[in-house]
Amino acid sequence: MDEDLWDVYDHQTQEEAILRKTDPNTYELIVNHMHGSGAATLDRKNLKDLFNAIGNEIGAFPEVVPTLQVDNVKMTRELFCIAQTEIGQSGRNWSHSHIRRLQRLIDQLDKHRPLGPDGKHGDRHTPTCGCEDK
Repeated sequence: MDEDLWDVYDHQTQEEAILRKTDPNTYELIVNHMHGSGAATLDRKNLKDLFNAIGNEIGAFPEVVPTLQVDNVKMTRELFCIAQTEIGQSGRNWSHSHIRRLQRLIDQLDKHRPLGPDGKHGDRHTPTCGCEDK
């Protein structure tokens, strides 16, 4: 059930941090950097304590709702897929984190414009798929 909930990469320091949900009640915090990596397994209480400590340190977390204006969902998805393939073929050590980020964006676009097993949209219309013939 591994699901990445948060992934941040710093290009300058080449450090990456990932918060991954491994099952309904367990989380893994992974830190990768040029000198090695480490991980910690957290249950819900530990995770809540961690966020409370961070909140106390920096103040309350602002309510953030990310939005993205997309003119054409199909073309944006195709662009992300091309970028994902090019990054994957680059062989760079940072490529896996970027591929995962692009996949999360592709997954979000697929909620707006779902595809069938044949890769076609067909009649799987949603209010935000962008089709004129809904």
